[in-house]
Amino acid sequence: MEMIASEINEMLRFYDEMTEYMKPPMEYELPVVDKRVEKVRSHLLVQASTYLGGKNTPELPQELWEVISGCFSSVLWASIGCSKGAGGKYQNEAKARYE
Repeated sequence: MEMIASEINEMLRFYDEMTEYMKPPMEYELPVVDKRVEKVRSHLLVQASTYLGGKNTPELPQELWEVISGCFSSVLWASIGCSKGAGGKYQNEAKARYE
């Protein structure tokens, strides 16, 4: 039983590590995006700058930020599709990309 509890705790630690909030490197400007998502980009910038997350909040590594910034318009567009929903139907990120 102890081994099962240990494995579960290890999986929980891994999950927490993978889903932990990491603030974007704010010394860089948010990437330029398509016109259709400029307002969402501006809103995200306001939210990120007001939520400092404290001194202990880790910063997203530069390598990951470069990957995200390369497809920032797509990420924002997918989040818009997910938040709008489609007439009460369940939406997920993959569906939002194709609609």
